[in-house]
Order: sequence, then C-alpha cells, then structure tokens
Amino acid sequence: MGGNQHIISIIIALSVLLGGCFEEDKMIPPHIPGDEQSYAFEKSIYHTQSYFDLGTNSILAENGNSDWVMRFGAHPGDWHIGVNSADYWGVFDTETSDTDSIPDAPDPDKWIFDHSSGDPDSSAFAGWVIFTEEDTMYTGHIYLLGKYDGIKYTPSWAIQFYKVDESVYKFRMKAPTADEWNEFEIPKSTLHNYRYFTTSGDGKMVEIEPDQDLWDLQFTQYGSIVYTNDGVPTPYYVRGVLLNRYIVAAAIDSVSAFSDISFEDIGGYTFSKRQDFIGYEWKSVTVDINSNTAVYTVNPDITYIIMDTEGFFYKFRFISYYNDLGEKGFPVIEHLRL
Repeated sequence: MGGNQHIISIIIALSVLLGGCFEEDKMIPPHIPGDEQSYAFEKSIYHTQSYFDLGTNSILAENGNSDWVMRFGAHPGDWHIGVNSADYWGVFDTETSDTDSIPDAPDPDKWIFDHSSGDPDSSAFAGWVIFTEEDTMYTGHIYLLGKYDGIKYTPSWAIQFYKVDESVYKFRMKAPTADEWNEFEIPKSTLHNYRYFTTSGDGKMVEIEPDQDLWDLQFTQYGSIVYTNDGVPTPYYVRGVLLNRYIVAAAIDSVSAFSDISFEDIGGYTFSKRQDFIGYEWKSVTVDINSNTAVYTVNPDITYIIMDTEGFFYKFRFISYYNDLGEKGFPVIEHLRL
C-alpha cells in the first residue's frame, strides 16, 4: 500500500473509531507532522491558571487563582454553575429557600467543590434547576459560598439562583446575615465555554478564558478526590492539567517510548473528553516528614495523545516540574504534532 493510501486508511478508521467521541461534523485535517517543541512555564501553577494552545506552543491567557469565584456554562442549552476550587472556594447547600433558616454553623463535612471530571451533574451547585419534558423547575435553594482556610470553610455569601434560559442566568447574592439581596444577570456566549463572576466589590463579570476554539489545555490548581493508602476518598487540592472538554480529547500511552509513537498508532488508542483525563498523576511526590519537605518527580514515560481544537493529533509529555531556581510548580512540557 502506498504512503498516501495508508494515511487515508488511517483517517477512515479514525472517523469510525472516534465517531462517538467527537462531533459528527468535526473534520480530521490532513496529516501534517510538526517539529518537536518544548515549553517551560514562567508562572507557578500554584497561583496562576494558564490556557495553553498546542498549535502555537503558547499561553493565550492567564489569570490569578483569585480572579474569579463562580463560572456559568455559556452554551445556549447549558445550566452548569461551578465554583473556583483553585482559590479554595466551596459550596454548602442549605436545602432551604427560607432566608430565616440559613444555618449559622453549617456542617463542616457537607461543603463541596466541583468534581474535577467536569460533569455538570457533579458540580457544587448541581440540582439548583430541574428539567422535565413539560417544565423547568427551580429548587430555590440558598447556597452558602465560603473559602477554605486549611481547616474549615467560612461562609462569605448566600446565593440563590432562579433563572436560566438560552441567553442568560439570573441570581441574587448577599452576605449571610444581611437583609438586602443584590441581583445579577450573566449573559451567555457562543464564543466561550464559561462566563466568569467575581464577588469582589459589588460583584461583577470578569473575562477569563479565551475563545473556546483557540485553547487546548488549562494548567491549574484544582480540587479533586484522592484516595488514601486505605482507599478512603478524600477531598484534596492538586496541580495539574484540564482539557478544553467540549472539543479536546486525549488518550494515554505508558508503554511505548515517546520517540516511537507515530500517527499510524492513533487508531489503537481510546480517547476521552473527561476534563481531568490528564489531571495530576503524571508526577509523584516523596515526603520527608522529618524535614517537612516534598520532592516531586515527573514520569517522562507517560505520553498523552491529544486531539486539539483544530483536529490535529499531538504526542505530549512532562519532563520537569521545577524551574531553573529549583522551585516547584513550574511545568516543563514537550509535544510534537503527529
């Protein structure tokens, strides 16, 4: 079989294999291999959220962890409202719509943050609206929004959501003990995955992420569930990579050498759009209790195969977690378009 025929066969096989993962009208671009590239992050993943584009090997936007508090799904049919666990925000569902029944001392074990998978049904505010074939119903529950200080969450705001349609969200917010509510509207956008809101000042929208068709990966701190040596699921804050989950998909190869992986191998991978598919487990940590220090080690034998927003496939891996000064939280990555 000639080279061109071989490539065409792979593309046909991919369209069948990945048809359930990608949009039906997503065109697979011509096979145009690229050069191997690397990128060293100059800002700490502990404090900065960075939106990265593989095609240009660059950060398209970045923000401090504390620049936003809530995010609202921007697509016309979306209803997902999330909380910023990168800045240690969490949510407590009071399970009441009665302002006089807001608890003074919320159960410390019932504060939650969004599940890192990105599943809307597992977001901190999931359940605020219920859709049926006949109607849209709002629970009217009042949620408390609070920040974790390493020991406990302290309520800062009471929030009540009461409207979502194809173009806008509506909610109101106040300090837990205040009498007056402030009303807010968050317009949707066909250009973004989410619209962002900060509670700073009187509360306002802020611009955070780039257009959804431009970025591939978000490098960030986020809340997740990790398991202890005894298998107990425990909320924990990690640093890793999240996918642009509406467009980008990824697979993993921990067997093949990075240099050996080629475009011809793509049909053998299983791809996922789960937001935390890459996540944080590309590194491990060794803790010295006596010196109270931790040393992180990147596993360069883990390769991720990523289909980006343009439909190109990349092989991608981490090669370091430290900058030239030996400070942790500064990933160094390597990638090549297949």
